[in-house]
Amino acid sequence: MPPTPPTTYRPSRNWCPISTPQPARRRTAHAHHPACRRSTFAHRRSRFQGRRGQRPSVRSGPSTARHCIGEHWRRPVNSDTRSDSRLARAIAVTNGKGGVRKTSIVANLATRYAEGDRGYRVLVIDLDPQGNLINHFGLADHPQNNGGLGLVTALVEDQDLPVIHDVRPKVDLIVGGPRLKMLENAATFEEVIEAGGLETLFVQRIAELVDAAGYELVIIDTPPSLGLQQALALHTARYVLIPVGLDQDSWDGVRGIGPLVSRARKNGNPDITYLGFVVTGLDVNAKSYIEDAKDYIESLELDPPIPLFDTFIRYTPTGGRARNFGLLVHELAAKRNEFELARRKALRDYRRGNTDIEVPKPIAMTVHDLADDYFDLAKEVLTKINQHEQAASTAEGE
Repeated sequence: MPPTPPTTYRPSRNWCPISTPQPARRRTAHAHHPACRRSTFAHRRSRFQGRRGQRPSVRSGPSTARHCIGEHWRRPVNSDTRSDSRLARAIAVTNGKGGVRKTSIVANLATRYAEGDRGYRVLVIDLDPQGNLINHFGLADHPQNNGGLGLVTALVEDQDLPVIHDVRPKVDLIVGGPRLKMLENAATFEEVIEAGGLETLFVQRIAELVDAAGYELVIIDTPPSLGLQQALALHTARYVLIPVGLDQDSWDGVRGIGPLVSRARKNGNPDITYLGFVVTGLDVNAKSYIEDAKDYIESLELDPPIPLFDTFIRYTPTGGRARNFGLLVHELAAKRNEFELARRKALRDYRRGNTDIEVPKPIAMTVHDLADDYFDLAKEVLTKINQHEQAASTAEGE
């Protein structure tokens, strides 16, 4: 017979005599007490099934992008004043500092937009000499992964751009890598100069590809440096998304983006627009950093001001583990139960004496939360694009 519970509790079979008196919904769980085990596991089960979460689509199984994100989509309007409106929905994800999850954002957003029977055609361009984007799709050994040589050759010798088709359904990739550094020399070639310069040539070739293949979105990954590859991305993109980390170095990396954007505006891309900053690598228990980031942005006195996204990308080691599996975050979240069953089977075999078997490490439940972050960011990006297009259409009508 357990002792009488404190009067601050309503008597319940889930009451634990060891817990510190506090509101029942915040009760401390003790793994050795049956009542607390029932309560804790029931909460986890209901959370996984989406009854308590705000975004059940990731936890309750795969969903289509049009069903969940499509209501935020609006077809491009004819308000783009740049020389080639075929790139009216090209997004450059950029920062002069590495380690701010640029590549992860590019890969995960592209696949979220393309998933489902009614998903969008997406072209992903890797302009980073590190060439890590293809690893997120699990295709490091693909025969077309030539370190960016194909892109350089196509621009200089007027060949077809090297596109790896269907790295995920409806997602195509132009691969990057260390050979992109050859673009520095290619920019001095006579045929490139006659075409108007490497930036003009790159924009023209990408626009032709987008028109021929019918891509609805173009997302460009950029290097952690402020060189020619950054300039190519900003001459091509209509929108700029800037991930920032928790360290001052990532904010310092932003300072060099402004001059490149100004140069792109003067050289044929007058409508390039900042979508905003997105905070990455945030500990969910340190959300006060968001307010600090807002204060810092205000102190920059940017003209026009650059907003801060409401969505942030949390820190969790499961993001890196997804890349090791060759999966995107939401793909790993969908397979977590399958992996967990295999891990438990391996653990049982190991305990029964099969010491040669390798027991995989568990995949944390936070993979679902991280998948939700990318899902929310995908929606918010399209919402902001819609707002810019509506504002441009209204101004054009006046």
